[in-house]
Amino acid sequence: MRLSVMKPITSTFLAALAILGASVTVRAEKAHVIFITDMAEDDGATLVRGLLHSDMFDLRGVVGTTSDPGWPTSISQILKIANAYKDNWANISANCPNCVHPDTLLKQSVDGAPGTTAGRDLLCREVKRAYDNDYDLWITSWGTAKSPWLSAMNHIRQGNVPGLNIYQARSKIFYAGEKWSHVQNDKFAYRMLLDTF
Repeated sequence: MRLSVMKPITSTFLAALAILGASVTVRAEKAHVIFITDMAEDDGATLVRGLLHSDMFDLRGVVGTTSDPGWPTSISQILKIANAYKDNWANISANCPNCVHPDTLLKQSVDGAPGTTAGRDLLCREVKRAYDNDYDLWITSWGTAKSPWLSAMNHIRQGNVPGLNIYQARSKIFYAGEKWSHVQNDKFAYRMLLDTF
């Protein structure tokens, strides 16, 4: 029923665009992605898989965090995988020449544990870049992203990122599978929204 209702509306809309001489631009760029991970048991495999398919997207960073303030941060595990990736680069690049370069990966892998600023700063920098260059930034969270993510959003909200306010930032971010402005359907993301703003 829904499709049959939408089809005439879509056709009418497209016809109106054609009559008005409007042009539609479709971008075929890669998605820009940041991984936030606490490196729980399954996250290492997900990170490796992501790296071996990184020719399909633009990896802008990997932020290590922790699920529990008493647990160690995950940056050491991330760097271990990044160094193994570098050690095997000849093999990897032979099969995936456009995968993220290991030197880039090592530069973009940062600590996002509570009390640190590297994860916050990477997130702020990449959100600003997304706003300045008019592209969407996808933030994935494997485990908990609360510490570096909330730290970055609070940093922006407090006016600490010149040329970027919180509304501009939110307009460019996809988080947890939802556009940030539509996170009401995701209870965890919605809770983060309430905590942040």
